Amino acid sequence: MALAGNQEALSLCEGGAPMLYWNEGRENYLLSCECNCTSHDNTGWLVDRSSRKVQGVALGKTAVAAELVDVDSVSDILAAHPFCAAIDPGSLQAAEFVSLVKYPTGNEDSAYCFSPRTFITSSEGVVIEDYGNQVRDSDEEVFLATSAEIAAAVLALVKQAVAE
Repeated sequence: MALAGNQEALSLCEGGAPMLYWNEGRENYLLSCECNCTSHDNTGWLVDRSSRKVQGVALGKTAVAAELVDVDSVSDILAAHPFCAAIDPGSLQAAEFVSLVKYPTGNEDSAYCFSPRTFITSSEGVVIEDYGNQVRDSDEEVFLATSAEIAAAVLALVKQAVAE
């Protein structure tokens, strides 16, 4: 759901395009601030409405898991780029959200590749995986600091958007 007309969302995203994602019947939401850029250096907040937990996260290019299963490259603004490694269909099926992170390859023919960053709900909460490996909570490149003030604003925004 695009939130481009919501001033609070625009303020939180500091110039990025605010988008809210969720899956029917789930309590988790992803508020993403998406740039219109080739780097896909996006950020956002993962929201668990049942526990009221908000976690800032580093994101890449928005993706739909079901659309990635049978493709071997990712369309980008200027060209298509390969995946960095073979995709695990099982992790895609289990994922609640997927973001494609762009990495340099060092190869002139294909300067970048994409790797899925998956967000999977487990008994421990939401687990984030890169390259199929769980990202540690201490990874400051993936888990971004979120102040109590920002967390409260994100929770209020999600509650308002879902109620509309």
